[in-house]
Amino acid sequence: GSLFLQLHPLLSRYPDKAAALKLIQELAQPYPALAEAHLAVAQSAFGMENFDLAESELAEALRIKPDLEPAALLKAQSLQRTSLAKAAEYLKSFVALNPKARDARLLYARLLAADRHPKEARQEFQLLEKELPGNSEVVVMIGLLSMQMQDFAAAEAKLKRALELNYRDPDSLRFYLGQLAEERKQFDEALDYYSKVQSGEQAVPAATRYAMILGKQNRVDEARKYLQSLDVQNDQQKTMLIQAEAQVLREASQYQEAFDVVNGALDAQPDNQDLLYDVAMAAEKLALLGLTLPYPL
Repeated sequence: GSLFLQLHPLLSRYPDKAAALKLIQELAQPYPALAEAHLAVAQSAFGMENFDLAESELAEALRIKPDLEPAALLKAQSLQRTSLAKAAEYLKSFVALNPKARDARLLYARLLAADRHPKEARQEFQLLEKELPGNSEVVVMIGLLSMQMQDFAAAEAKLKRALELNYRDPDSLRFYLGQLAEERKQFDEALDYYSKVQSGEQAVPAATRYAMILGKQNRVDEARKYLQSLDVQNDQQKTMLIQAEAQVLREASQYQEAFDVVNGALDAQPDNQDLLYDVAMAAEKLALLGLTLPYPL
């Protein structure tokens, strides 16, 4: 059985999927009473999107061995193609009968989160945390679900714990901790967290939030200088920082300056749809205020 479980990882990268499936079927043929043999065929068939064969082989694998966790995981994946709720309901039944099935419980918890059941998802992750107290991925999920539930104290504790556990993406954790501090009006703490986000997909959002807080503290010039001093890796990031600068100015009721910022940026990116839209909105605001535009609206 253990050898059949190794076949899919071994052959999944082989380019001729049909040949791989045929080989596995030939190997499985002498073992009709072995659940893992049926699972190996199902895994290969699923990879080829031959879902009818995959489902029939899965059904046989689970009939022979109802507690075969890899088969349960694949069945949940199959159900997930059409319904998150059905996949979650199936795994709920499976983990109830097999409470030590960690991978099944983990997928069940993730499905609950994806299907917008944060309370139930957090409960499942908390059960996993008891068994895997050093697993930073589980701790992060509890923290994020707690944020979603507005349980900010629990969220902060878990995200800080994940930092201690050397979570693979610490900058994301600092960004979330900044959001939590901002939500609780702890602006100095929020600034500190945002300033420490140095890379990754949260770097520009963190810089934007940092500047927004400065703007709300009537430190508009400082916010603008900060945004203008940042290095950007591409035009998209540059646009996001320009939009952030304009928003800081708008929130400070400096509408003419906000218009000038986005309008001036169009010189370098004349076809940028985001900037064109922002210029139009800024121009409309100036017109409503009766201010002079550099060209007719």
